[in-house]
Amino acid sequence: MSRQSSITVIGPRPPYTGGISQYNECLLQSFGTSCDVKSVDFTRLYPKTIYPGVGPHRKETLNDGIDNLNPKQWNSICQKIIASFPDIVILHWWTYAIFPFYCYLAKRLKEHQIPLGIIAHNPNPHQEFGFSK
Repeated sequence: MSRQSSITVIGPRPPYTGGISQYNECLLQSFGTSCDVKSVDFTRLYPKTIYPGVGPHRKETLNDGIDNLNPKQWNSICQKIIASFPDIVILHWWTYAIFPFYCYLAKRLKEHQIPLGIIAHNPNPHQEFGFSK
């Protein structure tokens, strides 16, 4: 008997609001039982100064959540992803705010010869700033 494909998907999920969170949830559901799918979500995406009070901050604690603003935590998340031996890691791209973590992740996956797929929701930012010009 052959083993199922193993896929790890990285991106926001509800209760984060917005189309990317909804798209990611639909993508995860579309795999059904055809493969072994793991989802890695974010515990924090942006500083509170950008989204004070109510916003895309999760209230609950996630076991495997990524704190985008805490590089000290990135290695442990990458280790968990690598240890699960995925056939591919799929990540959602929509903002330059996640660029540093995704670069670190891509380097670690390459070291372990794990393929990386990217779903680019916003290849061109809505506003031009700094290095995105």
